[in-house]
Amino acid sequence: MVRRKERRRLSNPAIVFDEPDLEFRYSQHLQDPRDGLSLFGPYDTDDSSHRATLSYIVVGTPEGIASFNIWSGMMKAPVSSAPRNNIRLWPPFPGFGAAFNIPWPERPIVTFTLDREKLLEASRLRDPFQRAHAVVQYYISALEKVQQRDERSAWGLCLYRTKSG
Repeated sequence: MVRRKERRRLSNPAIVFDEPDLEFRYSQHLQDPRDGLSLFGPYDTDDSSHRATLSYIVVGTPEGIASFNIWSGMMKAPVSSAPRNNIRLWPPFPGFGAAFNIPWPERPIVTFTLDREKLLEASRLRDPFQRAHAVVQYYISALEKVQQRDERSAWGLCLYRTKSG
């Protein structure tokens, strides 16, 4: 008689750690960063190192830039309604300025438009490694062009630089 192999059960159960407390303004401690930022603001709000302004760039296709502009407009305002009333997954958001104690800029300092067809062409390469490389390289080359502009000193971002040669 052939015995079936006995199935071995794992004897090491998963260990679930408690969420760490995060510190926010006024030395308040909470586990959920959304609650902490909404109620108290960032930890460094009263420090001299807290930024007073925010600068950003946008790189994308015309459709992507249009979608970003819609999202950007929503960042400034509070959001209190949750999709399908799922408030646990989508808690109320007080708006970027209230959460981070810094205004959300109306517009990016630089907007760089990518050619949608070239991006689609890169995304359709058969080999997944070549596809990922081509898409990422397309964005990196756009960032390098943006980095060469005069506004670079004003926005103070460190962009990735590829080594030449």
